[in-house]
Amino acid sequence: MRHWFPSNGSALFAAKDTDAPSVFRSEALLRETRRQRGLPNQPVPDICLLDPDGDIVRRLRRGGAVTHPGWACYHTELVTAALPVAATIGVVGCAVGASFAVLVAVSTAEQNQASVAE
Repeated sequence: MRHWFPSNGSALFAAKDTDAPSVFRSEALLRETRRQRGLPNQPVPDICLLDPDGDIVRRLRRGGAVTHPGWACYHTELVTAALPVAATIGVVGCAVGASFAVLVAVSTAEQNQASVAE
């Protein structure tokens, strides 16, 4: 066990086990988000797209796309639509900015994996 102690002696950083696994595991964060928001544990579609400007989401909404009831994210919305030649897809609109888009993409993948695991 390795501990890191800053030179200023701040209690915030004192006696931390930096080799311990994170308590912020994807499955725990998703479970708590679903619990807090009263969402069902429903897997996201296998195929999900990021739509930076929201044009695809607006177009799909005109065609009957619906909000995914189990999307466990506070800042985005996942809409789902059935394609005539494929399975249902999910689209997250207005995920603008490289770092935010990566965060949303990782969240989508983790929600899919966590749903499959459960």
